Amino acid sequence: MDFRDIKIEHKSIFDEFLPVKQVQNCETSFANIVAYNFKYPSQFAIIDDMLCVRSSNKMMNSFTYFMPVGGGCKKDLISRFVADSKDKGHKMSVIVNNCCEFVKDFPDFTAQPSRDFYDYIYLREDLAELKGRKYQAKRNHINQISKQRYEVVELSENNFCEFFSAQTLFLSEAKTRNPEYANDYEAENRVIHYLLMNFKELDIIGLAIRIEGKVVAFSLGSPISNDTFDVHIEKAIRDNGTFALINREMARHIPSQYVYLNREEDLGIEGLRKAKLSYHPCKMVEKCFVTLK
Repeated sequence: MDFRDIKIEHKSIFDEFLPVKQVQNCETSFANIVAYNFKYPSQFAIIDDMLCVRSSNKMMNSFTYFMPVGGGCKKDLISRFVADSKDKGHKMSVIVNNCCEFVKDFPDFTAQPSRDFYDYIYLREDLAELKGRKYQAKRNHINQISKQRYEVVELSENNFCEFFSAQTLFLSEAKTRNPEYANDYEAENRVIHYLLMNFKELDIIGLAIRIEGKVVAFSLGSPISNDTFDVHIEKAIRDNGTFALINREMARHIPSQYVYLNREEDLGIEGLRKAKLSYHPCKMVEKCFVTLK
């Protein structure tokens, strides 16, 4: 099977499949795939007019496949992935959204659902408007910070250095607050730098909140499909109101064609899970890792 390493110049190929792409998984966004290539090297192939993507783990000698995108026979392709992996002596797994259905079709796989990796999906309009009693606390937080004079700034070639400077401060604060996660913060920092350095090529929408000439929050995102937008990064100082404000402004700034916002996983982090649930997702993407026995 003719899999090729994914590079930034392949974005136009991935974009051709956006109109028929139905999955909303954050790891399937092209920006995430290329930004995390340093950690999870990924390859793609067009097989039977379907887009096929896999990531590799050299330490584990394994492949992880995404579900193919397109209108062909996905069941037949999975069988070919199995044969190809076995031929290369690799272990393999597939990221799916319905474990029971997949294992029914492929009994040689075992399901490994993980709540920590479920994606949070929101209606963009809900986060942009924050209407109703359930969002009263968010409106209160925004009202606090609204007493200050703030600017909403769109990422551009003229100001992206401000995003870098803000991230340097956020990284330092995070490592000081939770030194045990220093390596994770450094990996995320590498992703942020990649997204900022290539924001035009990747169609990244970036937004910042500036108070008294200083960036106190920023957010970066890009499309997953024609109706779902992925918020890859959201950073802010920890004062009340800053996170709520950048969240709302990002939702307002994203084009209205995107009905849904994917705000990615909580990774099992209690505080992050509480924060994501407080915005009342309309659904969760229940991702499962099914592994060949």
